[in-house]
Amino acid sequence: MKTKSIIIAFFLYFIMSLSSVFMKYASMQEAIMQKGIFYIISILTLGLFAILWQKLLVKNQLNKVYVFKSTTIIWGMIFGYILFKEQINIQMIIGAFLALMGVIIIIKGGNYE
Repeated sequence: MKTKSIIIAFFLYFIMSLSSVFMKYASMQEAIMQKGIFYIISILTLGLFAILWQKLLVKNQLNKVYVFKSTTIIWGMIFGYILFKEQINIQMIIGAFLALMGVIIIIKGGNYE
């Protein structure tokens, strides 16, 4: 994969992970209207992801781009820690590291141009 495609793929799954953040915020709201606002933002975020995903697939193989989905583990840990004060333990760090290493191995493992 080209460097530009790799950066776009990381960014896309960052966007996808944001959708989960908005869903979590929705679950924390008492008022239906506030819940609805966060649900709508989440759906719009997923819509943006879907559109950009299609553009990425035009120039890249699905089996190479899809591997970036594992980066949502990392984004989820970062968002959970920063936004929701959730704890991160050593097992989570090791798991995230292994997921990232898997992405790197697959991306570096062959000629995908």
